Amino acid sequence: MPPRLSLQEFVQKMRVNHFINPDDLPQDVIERRNMLSIARFQWFQVTDKHYEIYNHIYDIVNQRYEVCKGEYFNIVTNLKDWEANINNKDLCLSLKKLYAVDNLTIIGMPGVGKSSAVENILRICFPAPIKHFNDSHTLQHYITTQVFSIKVNCPSSGSIKGIADSFFRHLDLALGVDMYYRKYSNSKWSAEKLAVAIGVWCHQHHLGCLCIDELGNMDKIRSVHRKALMNFFKNLSEYVAIPIIFIGAYDSVQIMCENYQILRRLESGGIVVWDKLQKGDKEFETVLKSMWKLQYLKNPGQLTKKMIDAYYEVSEGILSKLINIHIAAQKRALQLKLETLNEDLIRQVDLDSMQLSRPIIDSLRSNDQHRKNLYGDVNSDVLTALKTTKATTQLDQILEIISKSTLTAEGIKTVETIINNTAELTDQEKYKMSQALIDNVTTKEVKESKESVTKDSQSSIIGNESTLNGIYEAVRNNSSTVNPATIK
Repeated sequence: MPPRLSLQEFVQKMRVNHFINPDDLPQDVIERRNMLSIARFQWFQVTDKHYEIYNHIYDIVNQRYEVCKGEYFNIVTNLKDWEANINNKDLCLSLKKLYAVDNLTIIGMPGVGKSSAVENILRICFPAPIKHFNDSHTLQHYITTQVFSIKVNCPSSGSIKGIADSFFRHLDLALGVDMYYRKYSNSKWSAEKLAVAIGVWCHQHHLGCLCIDELGNMDKIRSVHRKALMNFFKNLSEYVAIPIIFIGAYDSVQIMCENYQILRRLESGGIVVWDKLQKGDKEFETVLKSMWKLQYLKNPGQLTKKMIDAYYEVSEGILSKLINIHIAAQKRALQLKLETLNEDLIRQVDLDSMQLSRPIIDSLRSNDQHRKNLYGDVNSDVLTALKTTKATTQLDQILEIISKSTLTAEGIKTVETIINNTAELTDQEKYKMSQALIDNVTTKEVKESKESVTKDSQSSIIGNESTLNGIYEAVRNNSSTVNPATIK
């Protein structure tokens, strides 16, 4: 493993900013148009999110190699048993579970740079394939070639064969050979045998991690095939110690949360949520100021507040749309023999050349939930919905506990602790719980004082976003006749 990079070292390795001084630009418009056609490869702005992902990837790859040091022969045994028990539904009973390696999941808005970030990090910050020999000095007795990572797309067919075809094609490319795909693309190989073959060659080539992109494709797969695919990923992770990086848009969230066994494996090494850039944030202005320098016009001008507003209006903070509109506007400027960008040109290019994405951008700008639901992969509200569902579930559970038991003073304190540790709830939900708690107190003294307690508590709880301690104190201390010790 290479040493872990500091933030400064990481930025220095990753950043690409091949800016050209306007005075050094050629006069010929055609030459500058040719330069614009490859402009997007001349710029890459590093953000905190990139470094966060790098650290997560380093963690799981390092963990993989540490596990392999002590589990090498157990992995070999597992692979042999896996092959011998291909048709055994209780396969897990015959395999030895290793020290768990973590997986990483990256979900977020399409176009923010999730896939390209992972690809660049794996390509730049981790070594190219390394050949291993028994004698490293004379390079004799070749053993194997170590491959640090392979990235494939989740097949829309949902088949392990689809994963295998892509895996072996990329393995051939990494090793510079034409061997594995030719061998395993043959139809005689069943899905079960291909799954074992992937495990064998992952281990043989000391694969650091397997990256599965386009996780949202699993939404189109029948549940039985989705289950088989996730079971295959589980076997790779648990019995061959291969960490997996999953990448998907927001429509992947429902897939992740449909089964806790799936979710706990997907989030074992952490879940990175990557949303679009927000207007007014320092990160958006930093990215835009850096991108502004990527110009092939003779008089670039200044990045004014009106220009910043125009860029955000047409892109809604989606990085790919931002760079696309920036390059397209310069091409239009050259066509019109202009040498400076302006906000009207930005908006006009978006109107003329990027009509297909405008309804999606408008839906992001809108608060209309129906419009957002039309484009599930960009609808970040799914995360809020999950939090609300979780909070509502916890609320229902607490209310059920309260309704089915006669609370003692200690019981009230326990429920109090549960509520205070619950995810964020609305004021209405807080009051609903407090009312249920009061209704469950059955002593005569408290019943007599309940009406006044409820009235006082409602005024103190509604609008209070901190805790419910006030209502319980009101129950305990409302009058001299209310003694917490008598609450049963």
